[in-house]
Amino acid sequence: MIPKRVDDISYVDIVELVENKVSEGPTLEYKQCLPQSGDDKREFLYDVSSLANGSGGDLIYGIQEERDEAGKPTGIPASIQAISLPNISAEMLRLENVIRDGIAPRILGIVPKIVEGSAGVVVVLRVPKSWHSPHMVTFGGVSRFYSRGSAGKFPMDVGQLRAAFNATSSLPDRIRDLRLSRIGRIVSGETPVQLPSGPKLVLHPLPLSALESSAEISEQLPEEMMVLGLRPIVAGSWSHRYNFDGIVTYTDRGDGIAAGYVQLYRSGLIEAVDTEVLGAPGGPHEWKNNIPSTLLEESLLHSSKQFVEFLSRAGVSAPIFIAVTLIGVKGLQMAMRQLSWFASSVGIDRDTLLVPEVTIEDLGQHLSAQLRPICNAIWRAAGVSKSPNFDDAGNWRKPR
Repeated sequence: MIPKRVDDISYVDIVELVENKVSEGPTLEYKQCLPQSGDDKREFLYDVSSLANGSGGDLIYGIQEERDEAGKPTGIPASIQAISLPNISAEMLRLENVIRDGIAPRILGIVPKIVEGSAGVVVVLRVPKSWHSPHMVTFGGVSRFYSRGSAGKFPMDVGQLRAAFNATSSLPDRIRDLRLSRIGRIVSGETPVQLPSGPKLVLHPLPLSALESSAEISEQLPEEMMVLGLRPIVAGSWSHRYNFDGIVTYTDRGDGIAAGYVQLYRSGLIEAVDTEVLGAPGGPHEWKNNIPSTLLEESLLHSSKQFVEFLSRAGVSAPIFIAVTLIGVKGLQMAMRQLSWFASSVGIDRDTLLVPEVTIEDLGQHLSAQLRPICNAIWRAAGVSKSPNFDDAGNWRKPR
């Protein structure tokens, strides 16, 4: 895989692959021509599914490979071969349809990149590691599973299929275990900065890569990018420092206690904790024992968007799981506009509210609609069927 965000891949990167003779491997495959015939389409689907069932990677079209004495491709790039694409949009749509109709279940998050240069056009397909593998090729009446290793793609045997199904079925438990572990540490005060007592809002954007790999994301990114992209949930200004886990940004109140922080772990997990949103200081007197609901939703949507964009810029692929937890909220109600709504909020019946996670499968999709279930779940915990601040299309509207 080219070690860049797919949007940042340039013609220079392709040239360097050829000049440096970067060989194919578990996350990289070269092809000279885009698939046209039935056999080519089947091979294309094997390549795509093997990357998704493996570690993900790049499928690059427009590269001629060196040949051995028997005339077989060696996996080593020899030259860039121009691809003629009179209608790029139509061609990308065709490939998307081939993938959609020939692989089950559907692979989400595949990103195409058209790279233009002096020798012509090169097509890069970035295929993410799938979180609901294994994927089966169903084209032309076949039913086959492929994965990838150092020697390229290979058909999966029974043991490998069993392991893949088990890994997928255990994923919700692994997410929950990681989440509960972090919540337990926050409750016990084991946080990167000291926080005041009282209710806390916790936001965990969790990339799949944080569970599946040991990539140390915080050691690969510019410091400025991390500082600016990891703004605490409520902050006009903030400080930062590196720590054993990665890097933390925080709002310093001046008394050695922080109002909130954002910890980026080396794995790519983000942990954002805030102590002000659930009981914003300076609010109306009637907010006593009430959560300022508009501020809560606005903060959640804004910070989630910020962190998803940060992870995307850092080269993290979908999916990203968003988990929200409210700590110390037993008895608190959601502040409501009684003149507009006949329903009344009741006190939340538990101290720690673990809101079910949502899965962001398309990082370019409208985010507020995808996060609406989180807001609805919080309102239901306070006795109201759903958030009153979303329209039918899933757009969030700030109450006036």
